[in-house]
Amino acid sequence: MKQLLAFVLMLLAVPALAQGDAKSCPAGTDPMALNPGQFVWMPAAAPDGPVLVVISLPQQRAYVFRNGVQIGAARVSTGRPGYETPAGVFRVLEKDIDHRSNLYDDAPMPFMLRLTWGGVALHAGYDPGRPQSHGCIRMPLAFARDLFSAVPLGAIVVVTDRALETGLRVSPALLTTDTAVVEGGKGDHWSPERAPSGPVTLVVSGRDRLLSVMRGGVEIGRTRITIAGDSPLHTHALMLMAGAPEGAPASGSWMLVDLPGDALLPPEAKDSHDVDRIRMPPEFARALGGILTPGATMLISDLPLDVAGGSELQLFGAEK
Repeated sequence: MKQLLAFVLMLLAVPALAQGDAKSCPAGTDPMALNPGQFVWMPAAAPDGPVLVVISLPQQRAYVFRNGVQIGAARVSTGRPGYETPAGVFRVLEKDIDHRSNLYDDAPMPFMLRLTWGGVALHAGYDPGRPQSHGCIRMPLAFARDLFSAVPLGAIVVVTDRALETGLRVSPALLTTDTAVVEGGKGDHWSPERAPSGPVTLVVSGRDRLLSVMRGGVEIGRTRITIAGDSPLHTHALMLMAGAPEGAPASGSWMLVDLPGDALLPPEAKDSHDVDRIRMPPEFARALGGILTPGATMLISDLPLDVAGGSELQLFGAEK
């Protein structure tokens, strides 16, 4: 009760935080038509399941997907020049309903979702219609409140310096059992009983030539992979969308988030990307296909697995 009262008093003391529409725009509203402070929130489209948040820096938009279905979008304000919000693939490290900044004069940061221990987070705040923060991602208050409730600790947040194209889909070749030619190696394991439930994330390390399968933040499988060609892997984030073929979700429709690493690819390679260069043992692909459901995510990079799968994840921010 005391926490709730303190939070209400904080909002009254900082009117700017209350800026933004109190209600969602109608379902189907084009995210690019949203004005500062406006948002769309339609949780009934996917009542439960894994959550992925994508922040597009050039669009100044947040997109929220649950169980492979888009359930929300909002105008946001990211870091201003000199305090740019870093691009990267992050996990939600901490949640705090009435957080205050440790760096900037005890500034209120309601409904805070921490992305880095260095001070980058999503939270409710003032949106002037342009990048204006010290690196955090400010959102409309009502949207931030709903997002705070929907996003669990450990959820993946992708911050990209590209416009999001939700229609960019691929069917990763590494998940097909008929073309996989890799044999299992020493250290491979498949132990789904270690985490019977939870969101599934695949982490591919080009440096180590390994694939780690995480469920609910716990590794339940690991296997050796092969990568065609000599060039390093670029960084990709993918999400398995709803509507995958019944009985074959692994080879279904994965949304590919356009990331900085893609800038190095020639235009003719845009349709295949690096996902078609990777193969795993067929028996492992069959087992993996049995647990994949819409909302599962895949992270591909050339980093070592202990970095790519770490608790504070920023796969490609250093490339900028």
